[in-house]
Amino acid sequence: NNYLLSDMHAKVNIFKSRPVLAGSLALLVLLTCSYHFLVKIGFNPINLKVLTALIVFLSLAKEIKTFVLNSLAEPREHFLILCILFFSFTGIIFHFENTWKEIGLFGFLFFSIYLIFRNQDNNLNDYIVNLMICAGVFISIGVLIGLFESTFLSSKLFYSIYKDYAYIDQKVDYSGFGYNYNFSAYIIIVAQSFLFLSTSVFVKNLRTYLTVLFLLALLITGAKIVVLFISLA
Repeated sequence: NNYLLSDMHAKVNIFKSRPVLAGSLALLVLLTCSYHFLVKIGFNPINLKVLTALIVFLSLAKEIKTFVLNSLAEPREHFLILCILFFSFTGIIFHFENTWKEIGLFGFLFFSIYLIFRNQDNNLNDYIVNLMICAGVFISIGVLIGLFESTFLSSKLFYSIYKDYAYIDQKVDYSGFGYNYNFSAYIIIVAQSFLFLSTSVFVKNLRTYLTVLFLLALLITGAKIVVLFISLA
């Protein structure tokens, strides 16, 4: 109980010390994971996503300034992160009409997490880790709902069917809240990777159950990356 209380106290401190950043990051992750599902049911949150991303950007102004100055002073040290950002923005330019929302927001989210981890605020770092784990749980639940929906219901909110799929006649796409099964699989794999970085006692106690949930959802998606992920695990 004392460990759980200390975990809760740490989370409260995050919302006390940097409430705007904590809240906007949580909303940005939620909107990124559920964007296509919300569009499917008639609500387009793109303006809200852009506004939320802008708030995150402004909240990280100090970290961004430090990163820019350090990159100019020592570009070799930040070469990898600069390459990732460069190719993210290049992807936006060449695929602006189709995938700029996913590429741009995931690139921005990655950059935000990178800046926060460099800041060495342990409470904020753990908040980010737990936020990514929650995103994996959210997406996994969507995939499971898709399986239930395809089996027992006639609606197609959480899954779709691809016709003339390679080597087979058709493929069921258990996308859940995501854009497609690959999108969902990527988020779940990221969540599984973050699972062992969390210092939260609550998450540690649920680690085995969350691992089973993530692996089950990954197998249901049938994404090719799942085979690679499991073989390397």
